[in-house]
Amino acid sequence: MIVFICPFIRPFIHRIIRSLINLFVYLFILLFIYVNHVSDHHQDLWPANLKVNKTIELVGSCSTLVAEKLLTLDILDNQMASILLGTILLDTVNLDPRAGRTTDKDKEVVSRLQDKYPVALDELYRALCEG
Repeated sequence: MIVFICPFIRPFIHRIIRSLINLFVYLFILLFIYVNHVSDHHQDLWPANLKVNKTIELVGSCSTLVAEKLLTLDILDNQMASILLGTILLDTVNLDPRAGRTTDKDKEVVSRLQDKYPVALDELYRALCEG
């Protein structure tokens, strides 16, 4: 397929493309300058030269790792706890062992969140799935 671009538009397209490339380069640089901690619930595939603290743990939801950290810092409120709970429930299919995604840590963190911020888990999960 041959695409004809009007000669008057070509310089503008080149500037836009250059600007987008520059934007991605700047974002990439910012990522490696300002990120000081990475939490991930997948296998560690981060670059070895990445100079940040990493929490890599094979759990059902990355929100489990985030919630664990925030519970330690004691800075959660009801809304944040609900968002974290909802995400954990969605990622682990409502903590259903048949899905094969739930770990003991997911259950433990959900229990700790529930102790501080009680919420009907099944109701929250259904609302998120329907909504």
